[in-house]
Amino acid sequence: MIIRHDLELVFIHVPKCAGKQLRWIFKQGAEPNAIEELWNYEYSTILNRYVDLAHLPLSDLRTFAQFKYLNRYKVIACIREPYMRLPSAVNEYYRQKSKQHEKMVTERKLNIEMRRDYYKRLKSKHSELDPRFIHSLPIHRFTHYGPNAKVDYLLRCESLNKDIEELAKKLKWPKALQNAIQMKSKDLETKKSSIRLTDEEIELAERIYEIDFETFGYKRCMPGRRKEKCGEAGEVKHIHDCDSVSWHWGPKAKKPFKKLKANRKA
Repeated sequence: MIIRHDLELVFIHVPKCAGKQLRWIFKQGAEPNAIEELWNYEYSTILNRYVDLAHLPLSDLRTFAQFKYLNRYKVIACIREPYMRLPSAVNEYYRQKSKQHEKMVTERKLNIEMRRDYYKRLKSKHSELDPRFIHSLPIHRFTHYGPNAKVDYLLRCESLNKDIEELAKKLKWPKALQNAIQMKSKDLETKKSSIRLTDEEIELAERIYEIDFETFGYKRCMPGRRKEKCGEAGEVKHIHDCDSVSWHWGPKAKKPFKKLKANRKA
């Protein structure tokens, strides 16, 4: 997360969505005291767990003083097609795991079994908000606080050069920022993934990112395959996966699902 107090602007860093390049751009031309940045890892004594400060879901960011700027300043985030974001998150996990694994990522030697090992841990690790698995957390967890959009302007990796140039003109950003956009133009170009997803991975992406597909308008490869999951509280293994849950003594609860408003300007 980058806060530009001089421009009254916040950039929310959604993981695996061109964040490093955009952070660099948003810091250009600013006086040192005009920039506030959340970066690196720390132990939160409020949440009682480790957090990745660079990629805080808004439910975590709510416990930080900087959350207040989401209601005071213009807020920008960049998003990415879920199918492309998922394998990129796998690469990031192994890149950070060890020097040996980082080399495997660089040399494109990760195999499907290594990807599957990552996928089978997602359910529990996302529930824990384990910072090692934060890169594959659904996009809306970084752009929405509950059902409420906290972002004013969305950039998309698929059209990032065009989107950020248009936004710079619309918001009349200073010359230093506009020059920085031009300098980074090649890094902001859409890059096609070299990984071909299996049907298993496509189905996983559609399950994990169901709300992202609906909210941000990304087209799914397998539309209409999802069926409502109901469960008995005393029997179901993963209670939060269920669309509705019933308890044997009578109470029932149902998970609300609706398309979220993509941003505050929509």
